[in-house]
Amino acid sequence: TAGPHTQRGRRNPPREPRENMGASQSRPAPDACTASPLTPPPPPFPPPPSPSLLGLPAELLVCICTRLDIEALSSLASTSQELRDTIPDSLWQTHLDRLARAGGVAEEDVAAAGRRITNSIQRQAAIQAAAEAAEAAAFKSALTSLLASSDSCRLRVGLVRSMVCNLCQAMPSGAIYFTCIKRGVCRTCVRARVSAADSWRYHQSQFEARAVARRDEGRGAQLHDLLCERLPPSLRGALPSPSSRES
Repeated sequence: TAGPHTQRGRRNPPREPRENMGASQSRPAPDACTASPLTPPPPPFPPPPSPSLLGLPAELLVCICTRLDIEALSSLASTSQELRDTIPDSLWQTHLDRLARAGGVAEEDVAAAGRRITNSIQRQAAIQAAAEAAEAAAFKSALTSLLASSDSCRLRVGLVRSMVCNLCQAMPSGAIYFTCIKRGVCRTCVRARVSAADSWRYHQSQFEARAVARRDEGRGAQLHDLLCERLPPSLRGALPSPSSRES
């Protein structure tokens, strides 16, 4: 005779207890990252730009430079053209006056030299201000011409984006400019938003490098085709093909 757990002479598998059934139903299925301990982790985010002194605000950088002696300041200025341009000339004037006094130069001569340096700094600032005003005037004139142009709005927006600062969207991009991707940053943002400008330059330099590589590849292919047309057949085989240059 068939027992309570058999059907046609075969034993049915034992049922799972109710509490185990609830646990198995509520247990989440392993996802792709936790299915196996050998599963590789997802790719990390791109590394952030390395910290640099140029990422600091200009006022803080000047404050740091004022605490350096002449040897440390000279070493710092020799590491980068941008750092050398960032250090104001008034800091060098302080060390110059001290060296002149130590060398026995009269105090009135040191003061006269200091006034000449101060006047030179003021003239350079005035020249820079005039250059920025000329850039702003040229930018305004270009915008006026674009508004009066009959080109499509899409084309005109692209031209404006190639001229305007990518950070403030208001000033002409005359301080940092990448010629292939046609993007830049204005002088005001470089001075007032040092960290943002440095981060923008770091990321845009990668796009610029890829754009330059594509441009050079296209020019190389055009030069190869032109030389193949002009060279005699005996010399065409010596030219490397574009595919071999890519490999």
